Amino acid sequence: MNQLQHTVSQVYLKEFGYEEESTNQWKVSVIDIKQVPKMNALGKRWFSQKSIGSFTAYENIFDLPFGAEAERKSFEQQCAVLEDKIPKLISEVKAEKLLSKDFENYLYDYIANLIVRSITYREIVKELLSHPVKRSVLLYEITSSHPHKQENIIAFLNNLKVEDQVNLTMIFMMNYFRYCLSRFEYRIFKTGEQKKWFTSDNPVVLIGNVTADSYFAETSQLYFPLTRDYCFYLNSPTAPIKNTLLTAVQPKVYNICSDEMQMHINDTIGKNAYNYVIIPCELRDWED
Repeated sequence: MNQLQHTVSQVYLKEFGYEEESTNQWKVSVIDIKQVPKMNALGKRWFSQKSIGSFTAYENIFDLPFGAEAERKSFEQQCAVLEDKIPKLISEVKAEKLLSKDFENYLYDYIANLIVRSITYREIVKELLSHPVKRSVLLYEITSSHPHKQENIIAFLNNLKVEDQVNLTMIFMMNYFRYCLSRFEYRIFKTGEQKKWFTSDNPVVLIGNVTADSYFAETSQLYFPLTRDYCFYLNSPTAPIKNTLLTAVQPKVYNICSDEMQMHINDTIGKNAYNYVIIPCELRDWED
């Protein structure tokens, strides 16, 4: 059965979108990053209005390469289960409550899920799987939590075509990333009244994660704008080098963002978009 599957959750996108009165459709205002140099040269900005229902939707993109219909679509079903919980997490954060352990665990689940759904990381993984040495490092790392089954899992993946390996690899990667995130600490940054967080079609920005022997190293930093008002920053408390601008404040608490922090985070989000930066309000074209 053909099915449109979203690389970015529709429930998530609504936090940055608006309901169009004439159509009652939820939409987001976006900038195509490929057009930014031309915009800068002309002193103009032009925005597209994308329907949340079709934005980042691809046919059967997460289907597994084998099994009955329910098994083939098991990852999409897992995504749906996670998305059912996001309104509760958003409600807790908007009320600026200290997150319970259950909500923390859900946060890690959801972030790991969004990472592996993104086209950005799917393309990275497909490239790594095509390279014998990098492939070996990746597969051994993301299956390391299954020591007794590790060789069998890797052998099974090796028997599939690369294009069929991607979705299975992503499931192991999601579980591994989720495990890594449970050892990280987070900080929550709130914007001022007039400034809001951007997001993109690559909603979790993961930087500093690659070293010679790891694809989720202790040096990893993650930026995750949950809503237009609240953004999570995650890093390892034992990282040898820290982003002092963001780690100067206490973890697990709500922090009002300075202008410098706001600019740094939104700039990082914009630079790591796949195709589109999402602006958290309805915007039309304008000139400088």
